[in-house]
Amino acid sequence: MNQSFVPATAARIFICDICAMHRSTITPRTPHSSQENLSVQDPKMANITLEDLMGQLQRSSASVDSKLGCIQKTLSGVEKNIADLRADVYNLSVSHDEMANRISDLEATAQNAHSVSKEVMTENITIKNQIFEITNRLSVIESHNTAGKITLTGIPSSVTDSPDIIARKIFDALKIPELIGDVLDIRNLTKKSTKEQGSRPSTSAATPSASRAFIITLKSAMIKDFIISKKREKKDLTVREVFSLNSSGKIFLNEFLPPNIYKLLRQTKAMALQLQYQYVWPKSGGICVRKTDGSPVITIGSEIDLAKLT
Repeated sequence: MNQSFVPATAARIFICDICAMHRSTITPRTPHSSQENLSVQDPKMANITLEDLMGQLQRSSASVDSKLGCIQKTLSGVEKNIADLRADVYNLSVSHDEMANRISDLEATAQNAHSVSKEVMTENITIKNQIFEITNRLSVIESHNTAGKITLTGIPSSVTDSPDIIARKIFDALKIPELIGDVLDIRNLTKKSTKEQGSRPSTSAATPSASRAFIITLKSAMIKDFIISKKREKKDLTVREVFSLNSSGKIFLNEFLPPNIYKLLRQTKAMALQLQYQYVWPKSGGICVRKTDGSPVITIGSEIDLAKLT
């Protein structure tokens, strides 16, 4: 495309041939902008030299370099921040992994502890059952050892007869004098043993602390049960009747019980009272309970058997 050149004294306007031809046939148009007129009319623009342009370019280049330097510094700071952030993210990831491992270890430890706890509970139940069985066996053994023994309490301290004479008088009052030959041993019953056996205090003038008590050992449990049954038939056995003393005190004849059976007897009596059972008595190492006359007898051999009472 050919172009027409305008002298330097005027504004430097490049017009193609087609535009020149067009202007030659139509009315000239208003310039596109007032900037073109200013450029033509401004004498400063006409005096700009190449050196001025080079200086301006150098200054612009310096300014751009300065700004680029600032941008580079900023980018360097951003890169450092990114590197620090990556390091923090890495450390956080490592910490997270360590925490996850610790949680896994804790979960495993808790699981092991739960398993151990179950095992301990199982062993504890087993041990309790074994202890219960051993206790029952000891109770049976102790019951056999005490199967032929009875306690005699409520004897006033003013009675100075020997234990043999006292036993003979008791048997005479029960109308079983022939059984005196079945007595193997008579020994004093201590105050502690008397309390454990739950003997009732004497109503005589003598105080309970001044009364005498004995344990009578017989040849067999059958003889013991027979003597106790004779005492129940007689109901009250008084000091006046046995020793001809002016006293209204009562003499008590009971089965000798080991401590565990005596404890069970007291528990049974307490429950029987709540449930309105009328009769509770020890027999052959156990406890017998009857609600009313003619009702079946319930045998209590351990605390578990107390559930039989309803």
